Amino acid sequence: MTDSALALLKNPDHLKAGKNTTLLSTLAKSTKMMTHEKVIWSDTVWKRNHRGSYQKRDLIITTSSLYNFKKGAYKTIKRKIHINRLAKIVLHLGSKECLVKVFHDYDYWYRVTNIQE
Repeated sequence: MTDSALALLKNPDHLKAGKNTTLLSTLAKSTKMMTHEKVIWSDTVWKRNHRGSYQKRDLIITTSSLYNFKKGAYKTIKRKIHINRLAKIVLHLGSKECLVKVFHDYDYWYRVTNIQE
């Protein structure tokens, strides 16, 4: 595991998403078959949109998918990407920018502010 991956895992569930009943209910509805999904990592990040502007989002990574929610709004999933569709996640610690490469779809660009170097 790389140093950048370890930096992300020092505080894996920053939002305490694994204990948020609204969020867990939304995940259960979206996964129908995967009722045992577990939160691996969660945090508030800044997502860069196609215009280059940043928007605050809650990013949650579970054992099966990556979820993007509007900040604090856990009833509606903005985007769900199954783990198998992730090509790679590239983290630049100097700028705390993170690129999520997705097979056959557009990529995500995030600024992750709570990384401890």
